[in-house]
Amino acid sequence: MDTLLAPIEGATHQELGGITIDSVPAANGRLKRLVYPPGFRWSTHLKPLVGTALCMHAHVGFLARGHIQGAYADGCTFQFIAPQVVVVEPGHDAWVVGEQAAVLIQFDAEGATARRFGLPETHQHGSRPRSAHASPFGSPSVRACQPSRQRLASCPQRPATPPKENPHPRTVSRCIGDM
Repeated sequence: MDTLLAPIEGATHQELGGITIDSVPAANGRLKRLVYPPGFRWSTHLKPLVGTALCMHAHVGFLARGHIQGAYADGCTFQFIAPQVVVVEPGHDAWVVGEQAAVLIQFDAEGATARRFGLPETHQHGSRPRSAHASPFGSPSVRACQPSRQRLASCPQRPATPPKENPHPRTVSRCIGDM
């Protein structure tokens, strides 16, 4: 038996747009296990159900399995490869990469998640989510507008500054305009 996917005693279980969600009340919020299947993409599977152009929920948690990529409306991108801490601001599209399901353990405060964790109500270019810079397990990450000192001068929305030494060399900020 895969203990990461085993039933959780006392959890509310539901499926939505192909995602399996197990939720347990914890303190003044909830702890969720979300299992995103291979091929899942928010804009394809949840947009028609939710009715917004982008996912407007903040995600703070731990990617225990899989690989997730995503993009914000302004062109900033992010990528998380398990095992890795995840911080995603509202206003994004995201998808599973590869043939393995992505399993996210998420701290959730319903509509107050962004505010409770000090994130903006929607992603703004240049905002700096509070997140781990690199996985202690060595997994690479690319996160949107992330607190890296490395700037990519070719991004039209960022000030042209000379690249500085990145204190977290496995973490890089990217903008779609740079690719």
